[in-house]
Amino acid sequence: MAAQAVDAATGHPADRAGWLVNLSSLLTARYRATGHAPDLELAVEAAEEAAASVPAGDPRAVPALDRLSSALRDRGAATGAEDDRLVALAHARTVVAAATAPVTMRVGAAVRWGVLATALGDARDALTGYAAAVDLLPTVAWHGLHGDTRRDRLEDWPGVGSDAAACALAAGDPAHALALAERGRNIVWSQLLDARSELHELREAHPELAERLAAVRAALDDG
Repeated sequence: MAAQAVDAATGHPADRAGWLVNLSSLLTARYRATGHAPDLELAVEAAEEAAASVPAGDPRAVPALDRLSSALRDRGAATGAEDDRLVALAHARTVVAAATAPVTMRVGAAVRWGVLATALGDARDALTGYAAAVDLLPTVAWHGLHGDTRRDRLEDWPGVGSDAAACALAAGDPAHALALAERGRNIVWSQLLDARSELHELREAHPELAERLAAVRAALDDG
């Protein structure tokens, strides 16, 4: 049904790319549920068409590349094809570097980067990917969100700090491993400490402004 909808649709090629991305996602989900290999091939084809139909610089190009990276990662895992993994890795790097892309997409691509580089036997490159994910996680759980919401969002990415630390150890960098493990584990706590430190300095210089900021922060925390 989804494939028929894409075939019947008319409009700008970039709009069609979005429908193809959705189709690829659905086919991938069905493949993961059933193990039906042709669905995975069709998912890759739909993602390739989506990526090819959006001009460079169009904001819709990044979701198409992200979907293609994910589909190729799955096919590479299923078949052992190194070429699929290499192309998926290249697209994942592009998504991570796209500052205008949704941060959750960039985190997912960074984790994929780490997974793919690990599968290809490059611990140093895997470390770069996982470290990028750790760097982005505070933006996923930014301070303006309620504390419970921040924790819920971080639960979507369990073990990223540990994976990053493992790659740092494999790359022979134990000090970096410790730093990544701590950063990945204490994101919300670090935000609270930073906020309290900044507020203390502001209170000394401008007490009335500090009190207003504290009230706004409390309102945000209460959701």
